[in-house]
Amino acid sequence: MADLGYLISKLENGDWFGGGTWEFDWYLDLIFLEEMAYGTKPIQMSYEQPIIGDEFLKWSGEEQLRIKYKYFFNNKEAVLDLIESQKRILNKAGQEIAHLENMDLNYKRYRTVQGELSQLMASVSVIFDWVISNQVSILTEKYKADLQDVTNYVTAMSAKTVLNESNNKLIGFFNDNKSAFENSAFKLTGMGINIRQWLKEHADKYGWLNTGERGSHEWSKKDFLEQMKNLVEANNKYQAISLNHQLQNELSPLITINTYDNQAADYQIHMDYLFQKFLKKTMKGDYVEDIVQNLSFSEIIFILERKKSITDFGSRRNNYLRAAWPINGRFETYYFENYGEFKKLKAKISKQVFSDQVQGMVACRGNVEGVVKIIKVAKDLDNFESGQIMVAEKTQPKYVMAMAKAAAIVTDIGGITSHAAIISREFGIPCIVGTNNATKVLKNGDFVVVDAILGTVQKK
Repeated sequence: MADLGYLISKLENGDWFGGGTWEFDWYLDLIFLEEMAYGTKPIQMSYEQPIIGDEFLKWSGEEQLRIKYKYFFNNKEAVLDLIESQKRILNKAGQEIAHLENMDLNYKRYRTVQGELSQLMASVSVIFDWVISNQVSILTEKYKADLQDVTNYVTAMSAKTVLNESNNKLIGFFNDNKSAFENSAFKLTGMGINIRQWLKEHADKYGWLNTGERGSHEWSKKDFLEQMKNLVEANNKYQAISLNHQLQNELSPLITINTYDNQAADYQIHMDYLFQKFLKKTMKGDYVEDIVQNLSFSEIIFILERKKSITDFGSRRNNYLRAAWPINGRFETYYFENYGEFKKLKAKISKQVFSDQVQGMVACRGNVEGVVKIIKVAKDLDNFESGQIMVAEKTQPKYVMAMAKAAAIVTDIGGITSHAAIISREFGIPCIVGTNNATKVLKNGDFVVVDAILGTVQKK
């Protein structure tokens, strides 16, 4: 087993400190970790980031990395190279999905594509979200445009996601069958067989959208019916935004980079969904979800190749007491034998000192008051009530049903084309993203004013 000494020294020196929680399967966690540290496509980040439990820690060199790319869009050749590299990765991912749909899994090819998708998304999350927001401000000033108009334009043009495609089809089908849905009060039992069949086919095609986090399962036709109802009730008919043509041209590469990031997220979720289907079919009775979701990619392959048995990993069942970190061109993993040992290591993670002021970028305009509900993991959504202020580290597709009920959405991380920004605009919900500190400063039950004009959240 790996020696914790190196990890502890980096924690004590403040090189790695408190970050955010991501509930991916462990093999995807490790792919992200390895690619961010050593991957080269679409760019080389050399971002050394450990994972303790489900927490991805931050690296002290992050700010310098962003500054390195601050004026990235001044180098047109570099921008075009990035976009072409992203495009090649997405093309390979599309081909890999076709292979997986035919139950054709090549281990090396799958790992390579998932790695490049991870690096593409990580580069946008860590670097380009910030760089793009900065560039939007520069271009807004250059063309004397309205910042919110430019932000809305970039968000709208980047929202080419599978979820957006699904939502458009739901709205279209509702409009074609409006009386049937209204007469049945959106209850499946009161609907005709043709409508129920359409919803089933829609769920068969798009249900995988909800499988991006550990333990998640496909959306059903009932889930999509609820989503349709939420979209209809939101009735958010936003108008097209007209901008200076030269400004649109300069925004085009920003939009393309963001669009490819959103598509990469869709591809990664879809690939993992098909990968899990392959594992279930191949492993049959040996597929134990609570164990498989806590294995590395190489460990999964060992089982598929019958070099090891699922029973060899029985201690991993629902066990998230682990750590992984990059070191000397590779990564190490450590599995704790008891919670006390794990807790001691967690206690060494230093926390960032945050301002009491919560301020970020406006993703969707509005001004509302309400009670805060902190969402750090999917389980926190269980008791989310209509009209609450959703305050989250970030949002994921699994959050969508709850997001539709929120009076406002506030996130720690993410830019103007993040998942939270796109979904809030779909539903017309006031949204502030990239505050960095909302989940740290605010608490469950706080009554706050969300000013999604100025981009501030204040306790009342």
